[in-house]
Amino acid sequence: MKKLTMAIFLMLVLSVSATQVYALSAIDITPNPTISRTGNYSLGWEFTANADIWVTALGFYDAGQDGLNTTHEVGIFGLDQSLLTQTTVGSGTSATLDGWFRYNLVDNALKLSAGLTYLIAAVTTGDSFTERPLSFTSQPQITYVGRAYANVTSSTVVFPSKIYSFNGSYYYFGPNFQFVTEDPNKVVDPPLNTPEPSTLILLGLGLVSVAVLGRKKLS
Repeated sequence: MKKLTMAIFLMLVLSVSATQVYALSAIDITPNPTISRTGNYSLGWEFTANADIWVTALGFYDAGQDGLNTTHEVGIFGLDQSLLTQTTVGSGTSATLDGWFRYNLVDNALKLSAGLTYLIAAVTTGDSFTERPLSFTSQPQITYVGRAYANVTSSTVVFPSKIYSFNGSYYYFGPNFQFVTEDPNKVVDPPLNTPEPSTLILLGLGLVSVAVLGRKKLS
């Protein structure tokens, strides 16, 4: 019985340690279905990172959760107007829907450093964005600062030069992003002579089998 208990405990520990870390959406909204806007803008919002985080995907608002009319270039900028990362969210339902946003992965995870302020923007041409959602929350790892926009005549995302401090009512939620709290590019070599997790899981299953067979022989 002790062997069986120990084997099950080992399997539980291994399953917890091998659990996948899922990306978090920076903001979560409940849109007002009667209020939406369209236009040719590079538009978004300013925020401060409260902890080191790694951006893994950029997204664009899907008002009907039924697909986008066109593609949207989305980017994150530093306050020096440098473009730090960007991607294009595909039209239709080609991009992954999570909540009210469709996401596309960035090529390489972007580290945002605690204490620094950034700006996310997207080209809104062809689809609507929301400026007065019914509710809005952000992850504790970031602080929303305010909305920003610039007029554009192309599909290329640019730094939104008109920046407004948060006034408690208006937002420009076209873009969004997803992040993880640990560096996904970090490679940790296992200690010398330590079995791979898959090997340990098989070992645990073997211990369970041995324990069960042992009980049958004794009964």
